[in-house]
Amino acid sequence: MSIRSSLIKIQAAASNAKHTLQVGSILFRQLVHESAGADTEYYQVTRVLEKSVEIRKIDQKWRKHAMPLPLPNKFVGSPMVKRVIQTYHTPNVVKMSPRESDLSPLDKITAAVRPELAINKVTRSLLGISSKKKAVQKKQITPARPVPTQHEKDVFRRTAEEFHTRHTNVQKSLTEVIQKLGRVTLQEAEKVAQYYIKERYVKIDSVGGGYRMKHGAFLDRDVIKRAVDLIKA
Repeated sequence: MSIRSSLIKIQAAASNAKHTLQVGSILFRQLVHESAGADTEYYQVTRVLEKSVEIRKIDQKWRKHAMPLPLPNKFVGSPMVKRVIQTYHTPNVVKMSPRESDLSPLDKITAAVRPELAINKVTRSLLGISSKKKAVQKKQITPARPVPTQHEKDVFRRTAEEFHTRHTNVQKSLTEVIQKLGRVTLQEAEKVAQYYIKERYVKIDSVGGGYRMKHGAFLDRDVIKRAVDLIKA
């Protein structure tokens, strides 16, 4: 079975799963602007339906050099009913209009909004926040694999070459975005991109040829500048 067929089956199974959003659940989305970095919007679930939810936009508390914090029950928008879908990467995604970004549950956000989710001191320092709590990382155990045949080795080699080409192209695209939004040099943008990939702040999709930021805050100009200073230190 090919990788694409497996992904299609996984996505189909995820799309049929029921959503687990509850009244009071907080959702967010990141709006990226070429000139002004990224803005964050927060929404709160006010009513739960079978395949959709009623949501309202809520206010937020702004912080200097850091992502804003959501303020639950501080509504600033009218109620609206939106459909909930399940994706391979993120469950409970709330679909907005075609011209708007979708909403993701707050439990997927990084330490930029919830400091208690900070993985290490580097993440907190990079985002300009402080926290004493740390998330415990689980060790992944790789099962033993049988010895591959020569044909399997050849297929693996060709696949690896294709993945490497896609990975290189995606990393180049990420570097250009970091250079443009952070207003840094090409060399600095390349180092920041490598650092983001190493620390898993960005996930490279070598199959589809794209990338997914762990949070849009890492594309803010201030965060990119702090990353450059952190690398130089």
